[in-house]
Amino acid sequence: MTKWEYRVVTFKSGWGAQLKEEHEERLNALGQEGWELVGMAAEGAAMSLAFKRPIGGATSSRKHAEGWGSW
Repeated sequence: MTKWEYRVVTFKSGWGAQLKEEHEERLNALGQEGWELVGMAAEGAAMSLAFKRPIGGATSSRKHAEGWGSW
């Protein structure tokens, strides 16, 4: 059975090109780290995105190295 870890990221809304580029850079970085988008929710002027990735070797040790909780 696959075990998953989850991460929720909130993006502020806006129409500026710089903000769009920042969002794209962050999303690309998450994708390169193995995160996959699994859900979205609007919160007023912000958007929360939920990501998941399988827990395993490198991702699990990185989770602890970065001080993420055991949620």
